[in-house]
Amino acid sequence: MTAQHTFNTVVGILGNICAMLLFLSPLPTFWNIFKTKEVGQFTPAPYVLTVLNCSFWIIYGLPAVKNATLIISINTAGLVVEFCYVTIYMYYVAGTAKKRTWAFIVACAILFVIITCVALIKLDEPNIRTKMIGSVCVIIGIFQSFAPLTVMAEVIRTKSVKYLPILLSVWIFLNGSIWTAYGCWPADVFIIIPNAASIAFGIMQMTLWCIYHKNDQKTGQKLT
Repeated sequence: MTAQHTFNTVVGILGNICAMLLFLSPLPTFWNIFKTKEVGQFTPAPYVLTVLNCSFWIIYGLPAVKNATLIISINTAGLVVEFCYVTIYMYYVAGTAKKRTWAFIVACAILFVIITCVALIKLDEPNIRTKMIGSVCVIIGIFQSFAPLTVMAEVIRTKSVKYLPILLSVWIFLNGSIWTAYGCWPADVFIIIPNAASIAFGIMQMTLWCIYHKNDQKTGQKLT
């Protein structure tokens, strides 16, 4: 076993553990939906996008593309977890919100089928296939990284970290750091870019928490 293979295996296993904890972090939210049987103002878009993202990463890890077992394993687990979240939401949501979510799910499914079929059936060159699927993973990953911007803007506006869980921010930072390291040897820009974005947003969120958490302590807010 080469040093590179050992490094990738160890870091990949750590990345799997960290990513799984990140996937499981919304459990309290969905447990609350299950108990109350109401979705309130909750938006499922990030979870539908994560299902799509995990699906593309599974394709990226296939032998016909990148041949990365550790990428397949964690994204398969993430796909199952996120699919459960979306299923719980769809069971309890009603009306226009349900129709909009179904439309979004169908659009994501169509996008996945088209891109996957083109990559695996129409493209014979493995290098081009890898670049195509990898580029899609990067685009979706960066798009997901912008999701916390709304919360961060709310923190700055209210000067409160009530809706900015510090543990989640730490996990985002750690997960991005581990997978960035995994993608550095050998260099894989498709892994490095979205995870480097996660590092940046994780640092930004932790910085905001450090700046504003004392305000919540003064007002008696419970910090997460």
